[in-house]
Amino acid sequence: MFTIGTTQRLVTAYAESEPWKTEHDRAMQCQDLEEAMIWGSRLFRAVVEVDEWNQARAIRGEPGPGNVIQDQIEKSYQILALACDRVLKSADALTAHRFAVEGLEEFRLLVEEAWCMAAGFEIEAEMRPIEELLPLAKGCPRPERYGESPSPNTP
Repeated sequence: MFTIGTTQRLVTAYAESEPWKTEHDRAMQCQDLEEAMIWGSRLFRAVVEVDEWNQARAIRGEPGPGNVIQDQIEKSYQILALACDRVLKSADALTAHRFAVEGLEEFRLLVEEAWCMAAGFEIEAEMRPIEELLPLAKGCPRPERYGESPSPNTP
């Protein structure tokens, strides 16, 4: 059985340890977020490399499952952008409590780039081929400034 003196010391130790524990937990959360940001950065670079490889293969005219790979690349950018955005919001919440999250600004730029890549695929899907647009083109509106342009209907 505890004596009142021991009980009082335990209560005091518990009360004093609580702020320390909260700060410690947040510091550990910073470390976990920094690790998640590193993984997010590495995975983003991997998706970019696969995207570059697929584009280079297509430019060289090599046969292969290009559309299937391209669909997977597009989905990967979207999934990665969403996941990295969650990590970024958690990191922002910790910095609001004056914790330093190492590499946060670089990661913020990466998240922005991932969103741009994901949005770019949506725009590309809406774009019309140049062959459809050329007949609609008009001549140069200010030839005195930009020079003469060839007729849009001449090859």
